[in-house]
Amino acid sequence: MRLNELSILLNKAAKRLLPILPDSLTGSAAIIEQKLKMQHGDKDCNELVYQKKLDLLRKYLLILLIFMICLIALMINAFCSKSDLSVLKRPAYGEMGYSTPAKAYVTYGEYKIDQDIVLKTLPAQLTEAEKRQALLDFKEKLSDMILGENKDPHHISKPLKLLTEDTASGIKILWESEKPEIISSKGEVNLTKAKNGETVYLHAVLSLGEQTEEKIIALEVGKGATRKDYEKNLITILNEKIKQLNQSSGAGDMTLPDTLGDGIKVRWETSDFGDITFLIAACFIAMIIVFMKRYDPLDKELKQIKDSILADLPEFINKLVLLLNAGLVVSSALEKIAKDYEKYQMKMEGTKKNKNTRVLFRELCEMNKRVSQTNTSIMKELKDYSQRSGVRELVRITAMIADNLNKGSALSEKLESEGELLWLSRKKRAEEKGRIVETKLTFPLVILLLVLIMITIAPALNEM
Repeated sequence: MRLNELSILLNKAAKRLLPILPDSLTGSAAIIEQKLKMQHGDKDCNELVYQKKLDLLRKYLLILLIFMICLIALMINAFCSKSDLSVLKRPAYGEMGYSTPAKAYVTYGEYKIDQDIVLKTLPAQLTEAEKRQALLDFKEKLSDMILGENKDPHHISKPLKLLTEDTASGIKILWESEKPEIISSKGEVNLTKAKNGETVYLHAVLSLGEQTEEKIIALEVGKGATRKDYEKNLITILNEKIKQLNQSSGAGDMTLPDTLGDGIKVRWETSDFGDITFLIAACFIAMIIVFMKRYDPLDKELKQIKDSILADLPEFINKLVLLLNAGLVVSSALEKIAKDYEKYQMKMEGTKKNKNTRVLFRELCEMNKRVSQTNTSIMKELKDYSQRSGVRELVRITAMIADNLNKGSALSEKLESEGELLWLSRKKRAEEKGRIVETKLTFPLVILLLVLIMITIAPALNEM
């Protein structure tokens, strides 16, 4: 299926589901309309609200589609990988054990059960001869392992490092000192109680292996048992056998039994559905993120509009001051600015830059069209737009123009001083954006520095 066909299907599904779903799920229509009114004024925004909600619903559907595809692929993989188990390869001694999801099918006459289980395969254990050899090998190097910061066994002046267990081999060591007042069983050294060159003997007992204890309890089983009792008993027997298998650590691979004794048969299968939980969690998190950010595109558009207005204001004031000083009244000056921008727009027609910038001048063109069509006051239109935009600087400039509409040179002087402040503010915003960019570049530069360090020291590390 091509991407275009997929987009059409998602769009059709979204249009059918949108009237059914709760309004808040795809963004409250009232909130979206309020944000759109800030951009488009009193225009009918119902179609735009519908499109915004439709876009958000398509995102939800796309996440669900990806989830379903992954889920089906996971189930197919799990089904295809199912096979009867008979032997689990046991890790070598010293390696990490592992867990295997499986499913057990137990039958006893007419009684049948099945249960999802997890089989733990522990590392292989050494034979008695191998244990003996491991102890001898460890014994040979033990004297060097306990020295700590001391030079050799003949120059002991610092605490010893007396190991109680070797994690790699599982060997346990029990220490006993001939003179604990000089060298304790923890390796502490007291030089004041020792004569110069006095010999102290440490006795180490090394052990490898486990001690076990058994307790046998005899019970009479089977009198008056119901079908449910048998099934429960089979589950108990199965769990006990699984517990024994998970705790077993003998030499060689772990062989799974075909029977559990007393005529109870068992068959083992692999079960690999562990990734479904992660898949569901990822889908749920993605949905939550889309829901929490459902108004972000509109907020981003509003922020871009405000930034564009703030960037255009100094130039707008300069043009207005220039035209006022040339003898035009405010309404004629605003009309002249709008017409000049329309000419500029015709030259730049078709470019991407023209579609996303110069918001203030584009709104002036729209105001000029409405004034010519409805014969309303351009100052009224300018006031309405300044209030709607939420840009304080534009509101202040509009109020200044309205208060000094018939004062000519006084208005020109006030606008000129205001324009200087706006140019300074624009310069500061540009500097802040430059610092933000520098901050964002810090992390990539740190990574680059680490890469350069690793490349530099890699040859030296290889020679060590």
